[in-house]
Amino acid sequence: MGQTTRSPGSAAAARPAALVLVAVSAFALAFCLTMLFHGMRGVLDLGGFVAAGGPYEIEHPAPDWVWLIPVSILAGFAFGILNVGAAWRARGFNLLAPVWAGLFLALGWNFLEYGLRPPGGGGIAWGWIACGVVFWAMALPVIPAVFAGRAVRGRMRLGAAFTAGTENAERLRQSKRFRTGYLVLNLVCIAAGIVVATMAFRAIAG
Repeated sequence: MGQTTRSPGSAAAARPAALVLVAVSAFALAFCLTMLFHGMRGVLDLGGFVAAGGPYEIEHPAPDWVWLIPVSILAGFAFGILNVGAAWRARGFNLLAPVWAGLFLALGWNFLEYGLRPPGGGGIAWGWIACGVVFWAMALPVIPAVFAGRAVRGRMRLGAAFTAGTENAERLRQSKRFRTGYLVLNLVCIAAGIVVATMAFRAIAG
């Protein structure tokens, strides 16, 4: 009770537009995360702290591209919301758990790497090491949920959109094809987002 059902025709008609939004949001999320990853490394190269403006001489002035960091964060939130809505409409999984894990694993890796080999030498930077451990601690509990696929299996039961009876085998084949295609679509868009963001950051930051 209280649920509305779609006919097979309306569900099929709505899915292509939703899949386009899934692809766009997956690409954009990977793009934003990669930009944030490279931007953080650039700041760490300068000692982990930069500033701009003020009446005093600044030891580590902010690079011209530092605006990429807050823009990537805000855009990532926006495209995360879009991905959740688009994935729901497309009857597929969303990327919130993978993005959460990827974000904190990537940024935690930066902290750990630069903590062990800080720019300019001077021994291990234990503060950065501690940040890296905390970031990985925030990411690791999410990883089993990503690979368990509970949300994927629960959301991709396409049989509800069709009539019951002799069409069960055909629905199962359609569901398998859709799951495979949906996963490949996300993986391709994520890979493209990473590659394009890396090239864009190098072009902007020099």
